Amino acid sequence: MNDSRVSFLRGRPLGPMRRLVLLEAAGGIAFAAVALPSSGPADRLQDWIQLLGLGLLIAMFGLTAHTWRIVISPRAWSGATAQQRQIRSERRLRRAAVLYAVLAVVLTPLPPAWTQFWFATTVFTAISAVLVLVPAVFGAAYETRPA
Repeated sequence: MNDSRVSFLRGRPLGPMRRLVLLEAAGGIAFAAVALPSSGPADRLQDWIQLLGLGLLIAMFGLTAHTWRIVISPRAWSGATAQQRQIRSERRLRRAAVLYAVLAVVLTPLPPAWTQFWFATTVFTAISAVLVLVPAVFGAAYETRPA
């Protein structure tokens, strides 16, 4: 991906952090759409769902590390509050990278008895992804409405 090119969502520039949040939310919704129909609080969790969830977690860790690399570069931000935005973004990315790494280690040997935990985590992922995507889409649509 060429990160020097400015991307737009309905006329608004997409910075590296906004792009990461939208990709994480879209990945969460895609995972929930695949995992929720074949899992439930009382069902036995299938191995491919666990592997798919772990793959999503590792992909999000990779995207976070890639975005972190972009954010610490000098060309990532422009404007008067660039340093504040960069520091805030670095802190968020550092927390996310540590959280993803810890979750990957903890959830790798997921016992079969944890089906309710896995189901609740998948539902939480879907709900949080929808809560991120809905304001982004409606906010972008509101900004492009003719006056």
